[in-house]
Amino acid sequence: MKDKTEVATAVPYYPEKDRFLMARRTENTEIHPEKWNFPGGKIEEETPRNAVLRELKEETNLTGEILRSGESFTLNTGNGKFEIYPFLIKIDSEPELNHEHTEYRWIRPGELDELETVKGLKKNLGHVGVLDG
Repeated sequence: MKDKTEVATAVPYYPEKDRFLMARRTENTEIHPEKWNFPGGKIEEETPRNAVLRELKEETNLTGEILRSGESFTLNTGNGKFEIYPFLIKIDSEPELNHEHTEYRWIRPGELDELETVKGLKKNLGHVGVLDG
């Protein structure tokens, strides 16, 4: 059994809007209910690159182009230990959210403090070169 859950996270970027896509989790989700996050999920029997594109498609019905992969980092939460693999992904259309999210918003990194986000979200942005740190 692994001591960490491996997770691939998309940081979806829409160049024409110069904004990033955030989605709000449902109230009945087990981990981080009603918090804002980026699309992503567990890496199954696949590479992190394949996992992030699969999760982006499943959660938003979007396809995208990986612009940059960030260095992975460990995140400890009340729900366990996670190894996060962040990716900056170029998208060019509006999402169609699945059952895991209730709404979405296009944001600039400076607007993050206005949202109640999942732990480690800013670290994703830092690791793909969008924020310092």
